[in-house]
Amino acid sequence: MRTSAAIAILALTLSASASAWAEGRDPVAAEALFREGRAAADAGNFAAACPKFKVSYALEPTLGTLFNLADCEERIGQLAAAWQHLHQLLDQLPVGDDRRPYVQSHSAQIEPRVPRLRIVLTHAPAKTTVTQDGTPLQDSLLGVSVPIDAGAHHIVVSAPDHADKAYDVMITERDKRDLEVAVGPVLPRPVAPPPVIVKVAPKKSPLRTIGFVVGGIGLVSAATGGVFGALALTDNDKSNASCQGSVCTTQGAVNLHERAKTEALVADITLFGGVALVATGAVFLVLSRRHTEVRVVPAAGPTGAGLSLMGTF
Repeated sequence: MRTSAAIAILALTLSASASAWAEGRDPVAAEALFREGRAAADAGNFAAACPKFKVSYALEPTLGTLFNLADCEERIGQLAAAWQHLHQLLDQLPVGDDRRPYVQSHSAQIEPRVPRLRIVLTHAPAKTTVTQDGTPLQDSLLGVSVPIDAGAHHIVVSAPDHADKAYDVMITERDKRDLEVAVGPVLPRPVAPPPVIVKVAPKKSPLRTIGFVVGGIGLVSAATGGVFGALALTDNDKSNASCQGSVCTTQGAVNLHERAKTEALVADITLFGGVALVATGAVFLVLSRRHTEVRVVPAAGPTGAGLSLMGTF
């Protein structure tokens, strides 16, 4: 177990020396942050000290700051970060340096306590992505037991034409966890009906009737969109009641959130399509007394719907 004296000696022997200015560095600000971090650490406020050491190291990467950052992270339970920074420190200390044995020994003591999480992705289509706490994971990290800090973690699997699927996992010290993840359900894909071709006689035209029929269908579609929109709002409110930020406490809340997204998509498509059909019906009514051939081509996709109107007048 370390003593305060040992930490103080290492902090002094590893402290930063003056260095030349370089792009992206600020030795003066780094030194000021380092001293504030040491004062907070000496007062036992490691939660305030760690961010100061981290920014100080970014402004001027010195061995002393790196050691203090690793020591601070260990004390607030960020064992994976502390272990990684101790290894980084070992890589930079010269061979034969009398500080290496202490850093190496302490790194070995921390290693068994570091939690690890192995994320296994199954049945994944092309372009599937996995994020951990908002950060995308490289494909090479999937299936690998990776050091991770203890606490709650939020995993999201995303794939084209699929709903996102979320996983929440709680990791404790010394935990070795495997998490199998997969893509969410396939999103509904609206199918466009075949084109409708209407040939109009010079004197006797059915366009008036067609206009009323198409407009009526449009009104029904728009009303359907309103119903799905109301369902989406209701399910979203229910899921938000069980969620804090991006973390949901129950799988039921996650399922409600995913269902609300699907209902919102269906609402958008049917509402937009309904408005377009109503507009098309109005066009037919205007053209009902003219000699024309009109081709109505519906179109639908994963994110919307529409109509193309072509003809001769």
